[in-house]
Amino acid sequence: MHIFHSPHTTALAACLVLSAACRSDDSPDAAGGTTEGSSGTEGGDVSGMPTSGAEASSSSDDGSSGGAPDESPYPSILETIDTPGAQLAVLEPDGDAWFGVTGVASSGEPMTAEHQLLIGSNTKTWTAAITLMLVDEGAMSLEDSSSTWVTGLDPTITVRDLLQHTSGLGEYFAHPDMQEHTGDAWTPQELITLGRGVRDDGPGPSVYANTNYIALGLILEGIEQQPFEEVLQARVLDPLGLDDSGLIVDPEAIPPTVAFGDGGAYGVVTPSHPSVGWAAGSGYSTAEDLAEFYRAMLGGELYGDELLALQLDDMPSDLGFGQPGVTEAYGLGLMMLDVGGQSLTGHLGAVPGFHSWGLRDDASGALAVVLTNNSEVTSIPAVLEALAVASGQ
Repeated sequence: MHIFHSPHTTALAACLVLSAACRSDDSPDAAGGTTEGSSGTEGGDVSGMPTSGAEASSSSDDGSSGGAPDESPYPSILETIDTPGAQLAVLEPDGDAWFGVTGVASSGEPMTAEHQLLIGSNTKTWTAAITLMLVDEGAMSLEDSSSTWVTGLDPTITVRDLLQHTSGLGEYFAHPDMQEHTGDAWTPQELITLGRGVRDDGPGPSVYANTNYIALGLILEGIEQQPFEEVLQARVLDPLGLDDSGLIVDPEAIPPTVAFGDGGAYGVVTPSHPSVGWAAGSGYSTAEDLAEFYRAMLGGELYGDELLALQLDDMPSDLGFGQPGVTEAYGLGLMMLDVGGQSLTGHLGAVPGFHSWGLRDDASGALAVVLTNNSEVTSIPAVLEALAVASGQ
């Protein structure tokens, strides 16, 4: 199965079942050694590629930079991620933050905090936030028919249905016409047509499908009368100062600071055309930027408390993880997981060559974001371990 922007992926390992099982003092150090402080360069071999040791920085809630050597456990957690390169951002409940990088961004090029990585379906959190901003402003309502803006959709499908995957639309990646053509350019309307060809049952249970967020992208363009990437820039990235984030539209105009994913064997950033993700999954970011976005969104800075409460009002959903002991649910643009009794809110992203997790521990409020340039190796153990440390568990 193609894993582009879909949670149906080998990226969820069995350790997701019980978060405690991921917290092991015997975890191997993927880079052959960890480095404390802000200038470590010792390293070993990850997936056959040269790596650097974890480089880290920390700050308090007043923005000051820690002057002492980093004695936190986060560098060693980062080093357990067995991928060519990785970034980790942790926001602790008291407001302190930690950011670190390890490994390589491409063959022979060390990963830095300034390198961006593709975030796959974490793009959906941006799309959902913009949708809720427009609802907050009265430009539309959650109960509006999506067919007002998107040609061909069942008029009973509402904006809310698209946000929480209850539209009955199928997954366009599952359509035979898409199987060998993810490297081709597609229009949003063509993707929706493919999704409808897979399934078009009308509103019902929540079943994850990228088609929903392609439709939302068209709605946002229709209301704002601007291309989606410009709406994203004006509504989310610029106001929050997310200068290292954006949407890839043209495969020939990818910023030079975007890391290469191993899905392209370091010959290309990714073998998939950005148009097949668009508003559902063609974003790029840094761990620091994405953590700041999650902090602002979940902290109620982007829209009113009533809408945030609706966003977090989850419902059972088929997210495709299928792991014993894991309860799956979806809100309005956010995944909600119960893992061994631990309640987590955030999103997963996967695109050939890249993998991302952004998760909040709901009990403590701690937040962790991991971005990697490998889509086949799970980073969930590191995310859960970082959340446990940040929460004081």
